[in-house]
Amino acid sequence: MGREVVLYIAASLDGYIARKDGSLDWLPAIGQEVPEVEEAYEAFYGTVDTVVMGRKTYEQVVREISPEHWPYEGKKCYVASSGEPEEDGRVEWVGGDLVRFLSYLKRTPGKDIWIVGGSRLLAPLVEAGAIDRYIITIIPVLLGEGIPLFVESGKENRLELEGVRPLDGMVELRYRKGNA
Repeated sequence: MGREVVLYIAASLDGYIARKDGSLDWLPAIGQEVPEVEEAYEAFYGTVDTVVMGRKTYEQVVREISPEHWPYEGKKCYVASSGEPEEDGRVEWVGGDLVRFLSYLKRTPGKDIWIVGGSRLLAPLVEAGAIDRYIITIIPVLLGEGIPLFVESGKENRLELEGVRPLDGMVELRYRKGNA
């Protein structure tokens, strides 16, 4: 089996990945040590060598989440954006058809490709069936409002359950793209 495109992300129980203002303060791993979650992350992180993120996620990483340290050191990083690229030797900027770009990446040698971003980045990938595996950690909090993990697409995508794992009060769900 070749490279796969993997969405690895956390979401609230009611399906949000951030507060309306983009804040992630509700995530237990932010500023706290949760050994089971850290172990799961490290195991996953070793399976990827390429990171594809959206511009908003990139900006949040470099300005808020980890301004002092690039968290994807040693990984090939791409930022999908239709805007003007910022000068940054750590990432390459990608415009145009992201589905086609991911298809190209999958044909090149390497480990899996991690999709890091919100619904704006995910929507065309989900609609095109470009994500091979979904690893979603459900955080036991109801935010009530925020930025949704998935937006309406008008297209149904069937997934096959690969596994469920409890992680210190959270639940990691693992799904694979279905054959439909």
